Amino acid sequence: MMFLIKLISIITTLCCFSSSLVFAHDIFKADEYYTAKNFKLAKVSYSDAAKVGNPYAYYRLATMYFKGLGTDKDAFKALIYLSFAAEYDFHDSKSLVEKILSNMATQERLNIQKFLNKLLSEKGKKYISKKYLPELAVNKLANKITFDGKAQLELDDFELEFADNDLLDDSDSDYDMGGDSEDSFDMDFSFTTTSSEPFVIIDFDLASDGSVRNIVEVQRDGRATTLLDQFSRYSLAKPTIQHETVEFVARVNLGIASYDKLTLRRKNAQMYLSLLRQSEKLKASSSLTDRFQYAQLLQYFSWLEQYEGEANERLKSLAEEGLPDAMYEYGLKLYREQDDIEQAIDWIAQASTYGLAKAESRLGKLLISSPWVQKDETKALFWLESAAKKDDISATLKAAELRLFAQDKALRNFSLALEYLTKIGEQQKWNPEYYYLLSQAYRFGEQRNFQQVIQYLKRAISMGERVNWDIEPWQTLLAQLTIGKVFISEES
Repeated sequence: MMFLIKLISIITTLCCFSSSLVFAHDIFKADEYYTAKNFKLAKVSYSDAAKVGNPYAYYRLATMYFKGLGTDKDAFKALIYLSFAAEYDFHDSKSLVEKILSNMATQERLNIQKFLNKLLSEKGKKYISKKYLPELAVNKLANKITFDGKAQLELDDFELEFADNDLLDDSDSDYDMGGDSEDSFDMDFSFTTTSSEPFVIIDFDLASDGSVRNIVEVQRDGRATTLLDQFSRYSLAKPTIQHETVEFVARVNLGIASYDKLTLRRKNAQMYLSLLRQSEKLKASSSLTDRFQYAQLLQYFSWLEQYEGEANERLKSLAEEGLPDAMYEYGLKLYREQDDIEQAIDWIAQASTYGLAKAESRLGKLLISSPWVQKDETKALFWLESAAKKDDISATLKAAELRLFAQDKALRNFSLALEYLTKIGEQQKWNPEYYYLLSQAYRFGEQRNFQQVIQYLKRAISMGERVNWDIEPWQTLLAQLTIGKVFISEES
């Protein structure tokens, strides 16, 4: 009887802490606390991750309650969290639940199972998925995005035209197109380029007008500022699906990274040999990190010896072993290749539940822009703001946009939008979209300032023209705001 009373108490507790969207989850921070034996803080962090359905967090919490780490020992709560983990078939959670239940008297076991079933139906996997994760547009999954009518986005025609004085070190340049520098995975290449041409691999958002936005450096060696600046101005094919323009995400190798095997061997033998040595070393290693780096190498350089589909196979295996970076990379690869959209979105979502900022940022964007996902601004804002708390610049920018223009007016918060924009101002000073959003924050927010609205809108238009964006809507807005008599009240 006491067991049932405690279960009811736990159900009530779960109902309360699942009701709010305002919390941060970060498995990596939780693990740091756990390793340092700061179990109380670890428990708080794992509990936050458990709220978004992370099976690893459920399992850790079960362990902590079983052993009394950072809390009193409580076999009942441990069973609860193991049952949540078992819904995801995580590790040996299913067998542990069965073992625990098998040691109970028949009637007690039946009562416990009844309560567990009720709890899982109310707060389990289906509930979490509905509350936080994307709902697929099932009727559109069979449709493919094309690029000016072609099945694949062509990126091989991009050519550089370096001027002698263009090769500036990044520290000497103010250029930044509004993306992030990747820091969750940093491959330690043991080579130095000898060519004047840099090496860089980037992810970027392909806007509906074919423009390049939100550049994120995945891997770089050498001076890449000019290369990124030139690529940001490059007009690509417009992504469309069923005759409607959409947004997409793409990856491209630039500079030396784009060379095929023979060209790289001829122009930079040192780098070529270094890559071969690194590849062999990583391939022979059994460590999780090295296996992931090897899978990434196979992704980056298709000329490396590999059987068809090996990169996908290795990434999938690592994702299934529970490596968040592999979950994200595998999901993003499937998405880019439009291979299995349902699996792609699921893996990106799983990586997001670990608190991986780049995955959260991408998931937030998919929830408002992917043609294969039901648009959901509330869910999108949750993931974007979670990533923004971890200083993801692209997510912060998108969160500001949603706070300004969400169709659901209850989500609009002009002051918070301005706060987000102010936070990333230094990194966004070459991003046209940033100035457009800033102008609208001053247009609608409490700190109304018509002069700044016009000033920032003009700057957005000027910079947008520089990088070949479709800025006609901004020009139309500027004309509407400046034609006729304008009265600036004391209040504004």
